[in-house]
Amino acid sequence: MCNLEGSPTVSECTFAENTARHGAGMYNYNGAPEVSGCTYYRNWATVSTDGRGGGVKNSCGPCSAEDVPRFRNCAFIENYTVGAGGGMDNGTNSVLANCLFIKNTSQDLGGGMSNSYCSPVITQCSFIDNVALFWGGGGGMDNFFSSPVVTYGVFVNNISGDRGGGMHNRGGSPIVTNCLFAGNSSSSSAGGMYNGDSSATITNCSFTGNHSCNGGGMLNSGEANGWSAILRNCILWGNTGLSGRQMKNMNACEPSISFSTIEGGLYGSGIENTGGSSVIDGGGNIEADPCFAASGYWGHKDDPDIAVEPSDPNALWINGDYHLKSQAGRWEAGEGRWTIDDVTSPCIDAGDPMSPIGGEPFPNGGIINMGAYGGTPEASKSYFGKPSCEVIVVGDINGDCGVDFLDFRIMALHWCEDNNP
Repeated sequence: MCNLEGSPTVSECTFAENTARHGAGMYNYNGAPEVSGCTYYRNWATVSTDGRGGGVKNSCGPCSAEDVPRFRNCAFIENYTVGAGGGMDNGTNSVLANCLFIKNTSQDLGGGMSNSYCSPVITQCSFIDNVALFWGGGGGMDNFFSSPVVTYGVFVNNISGDRGGGMHNRGGSPIVTNCLFAGNSSSSSAGGMYNGDSSATITNCSFTGNHSCNGGGMLNSGEANGWSAILRNCILWGNTGLSGRQMKNMNACEPSISFSTIEGGLYGSGIENTGGSSVIDGGGNIEADPCFAASGYWGHKDDPDIAVEPSDPNALWINGDYHLKSQAGRWEAGEGRWTIDDVTSPCIDAGDPMSPIGGEPFPNGGIINMGAYGGTPEASKSYFGKPSCEVIVVGDINGDCGVDFLDFRIMALHWCEDNNP
């Protein structure tokens, strides 16, 4: 399908095994199509070496505020391109909600999705098993001078032949919130996320099980002055690499980290600084095991019960559950219920006191949790050394069954705040 300056409504359709230079499944130019419940399967943008968008390509020129393609509840599976954007290539401010990008491939950039000079809004989308081959970057997503807003995202087991297994940012100011990066890998740098000349803002994200030679969890390279990533309420734990297992910083970049837990610490074995780089300690950081419900691991493809090194050619990522353990209550996603653990994660109530707690269930301590589920309805509950309150006590803000100075402190910190979206 090719939509030129058109805005069709497309629902419950399948686009399979089509071939084109750009947008083999669907090409949208200067329009605002509404697409819902559609599947893009094995479409190939292979007609030219610069082909982009195996499943879908969205572009405009010149762009207007009305040129916003929207995709909801769509699946992009096993699409391929010789250029950029195996599943989707964006050159306009597309909006996506609750979409799946699974096993898409690009020979260059963005196995799952590539974004160039645009600011798409991407909510509750999963990028799983996507690949950017050869010299490419961003197995899950590549952002070239783009500033996407990515919220409640899942990046698992994506692979890059060069940089940024999960996400590759070059320029721009991406905003990444409540996202999970687990089991992603790259051949060169940054298993989880690569930030090159990028002022990425990363809030309440978890990086675990990612692997690369340089910067297992994340690599920041500030080749241009003024570009630095900002991390807050994040968890970097269990990532692996030859240098900078949790994070590596290069070329005089100075990422700011606050209210996060880093395996090995800010100034220990977890983070490596080279080329005049350093870390700005924003305060509130800890070095403590987050106590995930079940950590993922690399197993043998023929016998997943046998653990192997991530670099093993037979390695297969076995995903885990990254909710935080709690003696007051942890959400068991597989069973859709709350369960009680025998330990409580130190990352509960350890986020920035000035961050809104959002949808965290009661008792929540009045302070946001670290990690991907902090501030969400699936945030683990606060434990005060005794069973949770069976009733809500008037004035009890933190949920410890009493009204005291701690409740007053939380109220005072957030007095007159407007946290409505």
